[in-house]
Amino acid sequence: MMELSGALAAFALTLLLAIIISVSRNYYLKRSQTEWLLNLRHSVSILIFSGITTAILNIISIIDTIFIVCALIIAITLCFSLVEACNAAALHFFNESVFSVYRHLPVSLFGRDTLKSTRAYFRQYFPGRYFLWTFLLTLAYASIGTTTSSPASAVAGGAAIAFLGLGLRYFGPAPERPSVVSPVEQLYLLADAPDVKVYPLADTARNALRLPQPYSYAAPKTIILVILESAGAYVCSSRDPQKLLSGELAALSGDPKEWIIPSNVVTNSSCTDVSVPSIVTGCGAHESIEKLHKLPLIFDLAKARSYNTAFFTSSSLKWANFDKFFQGSAIDKRVTGDTIGLPFINDVTVDDYEIAEQAADWIANQTGGILAVIYFNALHVPFQSVSKCNIPSELTVRQNKAAYVIEECHKLLFNALRISGRYDDALIFSVGDHGETLGYDGSDESGRMARTIKLTPHVLHPLFIMKPPANLPNEMRLNLQNNQNCLLASVDIAPSIADVLYAGPDPDLKYAGHSLFQKIPKDRIIYTLSINEWRSWSKGAVAISQAERKTIIDYQTNELCLHIGPGYSDSDRVRGGDRDQLLAVAFSEHIVRSSISVIFKQKLGYGGVVQM
Repeated sequence: MMELSGALAAFALTLLLAIIISVSRNYYLKRSQTEWLLNLRHSVSILIFSGITTAILNIISIIDTIFIVCALIIAITLCFSLVEACNAAALHFFNESVFSVYRHLPVSLFGRDTLKSTRAYFRQYFPGRYFLWTFLLTLAYASIGTTTSSPASAVAGGAAIAFLGLGLRYFGPAPERPSVVSPVEQLYLLADAPDVKVYPLADTARNALRLPQPYSYAAPKTIILVILESAGAYVCSSRDPQKLLSGELAALSGDPKEWIIPSNVVTNSSCTDVSVPSIVTGCGAHESIEKLHKLPLIFDLAKARSYNTAFFTSSSLKWANFDKFFQGSAIDKRVTGDTIGLPFINDVTVDDYEIAEQAADWIANQTGGILAVIYFNALHVPFQSVSKCNIPSELTVRQNKAAYVIEECHKLLFNALRISGRYDDALIFSVGDHGETLGYDGSDESGRMARTIKLTPHVLHPLFIMKPPANLPNEMRLNLQNNQNCLLASVDIAPSIADVLYAGPDPDLKYAGHSLFQKIPKDRIIYTLSINEWRSWSKGAVAISQAERKTIIDYQTNELCLHIGPGYSDSDRVRGGDRDQLLAVAFSEHIVRSSISVIFKQKLGYGGVVQM
């Protein structure tokens, strides 16, 4: 009887610990009570680990040496608290447990060359206060729990809690499933869609260049591509919430009327390790990595026309194999977060402003043709908030601070272009690689669902502005003006640069995108994917865009698809019809079909993952 009461006491005490930690995690995640109840599956893991921890703590209490017992108790509570804190951070930024996403992370936290990255990740993302609270709470529990019951009864109570957690996880109430499946959606469920095999980015020989002769006109001697990490079309300027950052950047040039700001641009991916390679090669996210590795980078196109080339980025390239991907390209000047000798201050990036200074200095001192890619990262979560450019003290929201840094960086670049006499003749792009959910309304905590699995408008539509060169032929200028209201994509940048350089890949390596200086088909289709042949994840997201219509397959709702655009009605949900046209077209694309099939099966509870 005493053993039973001891086991019940251990059970109750462990359950209390699990409840307190679960409520604490909910407070850290800033989740409402309703959200917490809908995500109980993430709290079940606390029951499991609390039960296991209880059992282990009481087993080691049998040891006679008090010093060893104390050391082991501290070590175990540290491990438990560390795992829980990492899990809470993963839930905060990805809405997935750390056990689901760890193997998909594009960086090795403990590699020989990544200790600096590891420190940066922990400093910016690790919830230190939550970890300390969990550790002290678990330590207090351990000191009480190991003295109130015999080891055997405490182990029994802990085991009972662990089994309760497992039971709730595997036999608890199932989430709401989609109630209607259209005929085309059914095809995706029934299709024999092999898993998408994922391969790393690599340094490969890119000899598939085509250089027709002669030039059709005097190509611009200055080509600047600014890539803005996580900059969506709806990001506001630093000081005026009523003014978009895109308009502010055009105004900072001193010539805003010369800039084109298209109205309907979509990204090729909500993930940097897919979108950036697509931007610099013109390879679609739905295409093979074999094609990606054959297509010339825009640096190679420019170097073939005897331009000086440069790549400046505040980011470390020691993640997702970016260092290898850019290694073999024809880049004359290369400055990265790994080589500049500055500390990481935002994710694994250094101060954007210091990178902009170096880029501006290089531009101002070059002769002949130049192509420069400058990749800024201030708008990546958790947002750059300190800088050499002295961010005004009245800016208190981190995203506004980051926007200010981006504005100041563009001022430096525009000034260098004007001083060197290059501005008028320059072809300039400033584009986001994708948008972001966290902070889209100006706060730091407004969106907690990761962009990897939710293609909201704030994610799908990137910032996109461009200035054509002053000597652009009239026909190309007219095409550009007519295209600004068409569906455009970030994958159109490389074909556009190739067009003005009168260069490009071999004919058998046709670009997925179109030159903005040629007529763009009104019925073109753009695929946006978060997983493909060079990126894996536990869950994916797909968007199929055509003109103003979009079919989105992700985890925003319990429906299998979201259909957005003119001509769609609720009744189409039942009968299919026009709403399923884009799904029907996408079925012929292997990577798109496999990704959609996996998402459908996961949402319907069939299982299925994209394998490494």
